[in-house]
Amino acid sequence: MIMVSPLSHRLRRFRSEDEGSVTIEMLLILPVVLWAFLATFVFFDAFSSRTAAERAAYTISDSIGRQQNTALTPDDLDSYNRIFSYLARNQPNTRLRVSSIIWNPIDEEYNVVWSYATNDGTPLTTETLTPELIARLPVLERADGQQSRESVFLTETSVGFVPVLESLPLVGLVLRPQVLNKLIVSRPRFSPQLRFDDGTGVIGTTFPTCDDPGVICGTQDPDLDDGI
Repeated sequence: MIMVSPLSHRLRRFRSEDEGSVTIEMLLILPVVLWAFLATFVFFDAFSSRTAAERAAYTISDSIGRQQNTALTPDDLDSYNRIFSYLARNQPNTRLRVSSIIWNPIDEEYNVVWSYATNDGTPLTTETLTPELIARLPVLERADGQQSRESVFLTETSVGFVPVLESLPLVGLVLRPQVLNKLIVSRPRFSPQLRFDDGTGVIGTTFPTCDDPGVICGTQDPDLDDGI
């Protein structure tokens, strides 16, 4: 007890002590305050960049969907990509891919009518339509299985993002350089299908139907009807 009593007395005195040095306390807390301020700015910039990229993508998609009397050309879509870059806070590394898609009642699958990708990107094809993409497409088939005479178009955008102050401690563990992607499914506003002129001719003017000469769809196959 004789040894414990002085120790307890010192602990109680330390606990009740309210004197200190403002300079030392400032040196201890200032780095934390500065880090919190800079981290707030970094994360705000990240969310702002993502929001700007998404708004730009919706703006481009809406503008493309209003195409009426003329067919889109590669130059048109390259210009749209430059506009997207400007709207996405002047980001230089942007890409745009636009694809027109219809439902093919003959093969009973979605078909890519045409697709164009800027900056040497890879166009979308019927073969490269992934299940994830198909799951996001609306139903274009009529109840009787025929072509609905409607189409949709995909607007896919991507923009590179590098966080400011990436070297700030702990920030690099959460935010890293990445590509901000956005996919938008839309319907043409004033026409059944967007047309595209790739320089060899206009694409996107017809719809396949089961009424086409020589076409057999689904159970209309006579072999299937005979049970063979």
